[in-house]
Amino acid sequence: MNRTQLITQLQGLDSELNELLKSLSTYSHEALNKNPKEGAWSATQVLHHVKLAEYYSLKYCEKKLSFNPELGKVGWQEHLRGKLVKWYLQAPLKVKAPTIMSGSALPAESELSDIESEWKDQRKHLKKFFEDLPEEHIDKAVYKHPFGGRLSFGGMLAFYQAHFRRHQKQIWRTIPS
Repeated sequence: MNRTQLITQLQGLDSELNELLKSLSTYSHEALNKNPKEGAWSATQVLHHVKLAEYYSLKYCEKKLSFNPELGKVGWQEHLRGKLVKWYLQAPLKVKAPTIMSGSALPAESELSDIESEWKDQRKHLKKFFEDLPEEHIDKAVYKHPFGGRLSFGGMLAFYQAHFRRHQKQIWRTIPS
């Protein structure tokens, strides 16, 4: 994978995000912030969770690269791990989210416009990160998924997409009809 492919993959993610946010903008603040049942996340909390997962993933990569580590080149193992992560996100398994991206890390109530603004800023930062990424790091296994282990940046973006799509379904289940 090269830089252009990473940015193209990111643009696809941005399109999916924009489409979801546009669809959600037709709902009231109350509908988006209503918890469907005790202990369940509202639509805005689900959005925060996905946004936080992306935020902490990038922060990990930035920190990892800050001390010029020795990194392995992406091989068949990383591709297999990426496929496993995608599979488990598509499976109907319930997985407990890390504390840093759940529970008290999720605000009880928030404005969709604030989430949108923060997330789009975050995505701009990610694009800039890819644009500035030294060529020798593009095909390295830098990102470390909690379940899947080391992945390439392409694998990280594939995780973003599968995670987003999984939780997009959850969002639509939470909004009262």
